[in-house]
Amino acid sequence: MLHTSYFSKYRGDRGISIARSHPKGFKGEEYPALAPSKWFFEKYKMDSDFDFFSDQYKKEVLSLLDPSEVFMDLGPDGVLLCWEGEGKPCHRHLVSAWLNEHLSIGVTEL
Repeated sequence: MLHTSYFSKYRGDRGISIARSHPKGFKGEEYPALAPSKWFFEKYKMDSDFDFFSDQYKKEVLSLLDPSEVFMDLGPDGVLLCWEGEGKPCHRHLVSAWLNEHLSIGVTEL
């Protein structure tokens, strides 16, 4: 089953970074196609407008991808990682919802 988590929490060996960067020493895979664009990510960091971030992420990232191909690339047991900690809205949750909407794949947060 596909999962999500964040860098400072996850300690397993199936981590896949979907962030624009990752911590020094990160040894997992990277999937840059799911990373947010720099301009709207920086805007979000300045104004915390997650609704705008979410709309832009869906428009500029997810709408350009095929959910079946993404799932095949990630594998059924991958753990999608980004920087945002527990309880904070982030793009890994948008990816989870997108995969569930299009493929009925339940993605759980570790």
